[in-house]
Amino acid sequence: MNRAEYAAAVAKDMPEKVLQAHVEALMRETSWRFFHAADNRPNARGHVQRINAGWPDLFAVHVRQGRRIAIELKRQNGRVSDDQKAWLADLEAVGIEVHVFRPDDLLSGRILAALAPRITTETKE
Repeated sequence: MNRAEYAAAVAKDMPEKVLQAHVEALMRETSWRFFHAADNRPNARGHVQRINAGWPDLFAVHVRQGRRIAIELKRQNGRVSDDQKAWLADLEAVGIEVHVFRPDDLLSGRILAALAPRITTETKE
C-alpha cells in the first residue's frame, strides 16, 4: 500500500468525532477561539440541547487575523444536508468565511492552511 492509498483508507474510516478533535487541536495551536454546539440527539437521560437544524459544527474567531469562520465537518463520504447548506450560504452572504472539511482535508494539510494567517499581496499607492 502506497502513501496515497493509506491516506485514502484512513480518511474513509475516520469518524467525524475524530476529525473534530483534530480540527479543534489545530485551532488551539493557531490561536482560534471556537465554539461547538452539542448535537440535538437525546443524551442518556433524554435531555436534548435545542440547536437550530443545520448550524455548523464549529464557529470560530481569530481577532488578530480579523477573521470569523463557520466549519461543517463531514465523514469522507458524508452528505451536507439542505439545512446545513442554507446556514452556510446565509453565513457566507453576511461575510463569514465558511468551510466544509472532510478527513482528506486534514490529511492533505488543507485545514491547517485554511486556519493559517492570510497573506495579502496588496500594494499601497
